[in-house]
Amino acid sequence: MRLSLGRLAAIVSVGCVFAFSATLLKSQTATPPAASAPAVNNTPGDEWPAGDGKATFLQICSNCHSPENVIGKNLSSDGWTDLLNRMIQFGATGSDDQFSAILDYLSTNFGPAPPKININKATAMNLRNWIGMAQKQAEALVAYRTAHGDFKTLDDVKQVPGIDTKLLDSVKDSLTF
Repeated sequence: MRLSLGRLAAIVSVGCVFAFSATLLKSQTATPPAASAPAVNNTPGDEWPAGDGKATFLQICSNCHSPENVIGKNLSSDGWTDLLNRMIQFGATGSDDQFSAILDYLSTNFGPAPPKININKATAMNLRNWIGMAQKQAEALVAYRTAHGDFKTLDDVKQVPGIDTKLLDSVKDSLTF
């Protein structure tokens, strides 16, 4: 999806204000280092799924935004376009091509959940984003699947140590194998 220059200008204006607001809010609500959880990945971008546009997204957006600002929003392409427009109005800067790459990346990786989620293909980020699984559980599920092979039934998935079986029961109609 290409953004028109007028739309891009509107996006840039919104992005500037949002970036400032987000930075201000983040500084006001930041957890002191002593109370924060230990980092699992020290490399910037490790929590983001691979894909076209990731590097551009990290360059332009991740300095101000943590995964929590993106995960769970499940916005359509139009929703992400509107949000990018606001970010640009708040001060986010980049070219048309960069914002198009970011839009494609967000729409692909953080769009609405598909009608059915293949539990054998979903990444930890997909599980976290699409069905609300805790990050630690999602990572455990993917690690278990990698070590033991694909799941054949919901009962197989429930064998993953520490998995929330109530969550699985609540989304079972959305899962495929």
